[in-house]
Amino acid sequence: MTKVKSAEDLADAKERGLAKVVSASPRITVGMGTCGIGNGADLMYAALEKAAAKSSARNGSAPVLKQVGCFGYCAGEPIVTLAVPGKPMLLFTNAEPKDAAAIAEAAVDPKTLDKISKRAAGKIESWDFRTSFVSYGEGFPEVRPWTAIPFFDGQEKVVLRDAGIIDPEDIEEYVGVGGYGALAKAVLSMKPEEVVAEVERSGLRGRGGAGFPTARKWKLMASKQASEKWVVCNADEGDPGAYMNRNEIESDPHALIEGMALGAFAMGASRGFIYVRAEYPLAVDRLRKALES
Repeated sequence: MTKVKSAEDLADAKERGLAKVVSASPRITVGMGTCGIGNGADLMYAALEKAAAKSSARNGSAPVLKQVGCFGYCAGEPIVTLAVPGKPMLLFTNAEPKDAAAIAEAAVDPKTLDKISKRAAGKIESWDFRTSFVSYGEGFPEVRPWTAIPFFDGQEKVVLRDAGIIDPEDIEEYVGVGGYGALAKAVLSMKPEEVVAEVERSGLRGRGGAGFPTARKWKLMASKQASEKWVVCNADEGDPGAYMNRNEIESDPHALIEGMALGAFAMGASRGFIYVRAEYPLAVDRLRKALES
């Protein structure tokens, strides 16, 4: 993405990114978080690459193939989605390389699409990114909504709303669904104290056990005078079985960066530091790529 220097540049990047997320061409994604790769998502992705190449040679067209992060249903990995323009996005769980040819063919062949839709675990007709709302289409009446999958019953995606939908290594896709819009609004049209007041009205609290009010922490920092202030993100997870920080960084690293930048603006900080454990190499790699993009 070219460097954004104005609101107009951001609007242009958003348009380009949204055109990737809700593509005019068939789009296939594979969940390539640690959990997905551990269950063979990398093998599934490689099989889909070969199948898409064969489809292109045979039909003259091929779907767009993208990697995404963890959709949240680790027991269903590898998770593959197929979105054909005008139709709901189909969600396939426990996908195997032997399924790749049929999925790639379904992307360009309506008859194969109708047949394979019956094997889908669920469908997504629209998605609320919180910073935007998109519609994929209607259809496949025999396929249940993704929210009817027992694992997701009663859940609501908020922090992880982008996870499993956008490519974490494509900054334009993050911008396309509204990313960096809040930061642009804050920097271009708000004062730091107004940002703190907005966070206070939201009732936002820390995600740790204490649930410390975020606005109170930001107020304390903003009131301190110093030649240099730092925003520190603790992405270490010492609790057994905890990996929500890893999932967020692997699947949506720009959300972390934007949040830190908003906090820095509100508190008068000029530097940032992210502490993440070495046992999370994929999270570290994607975070570095995000910082470089």
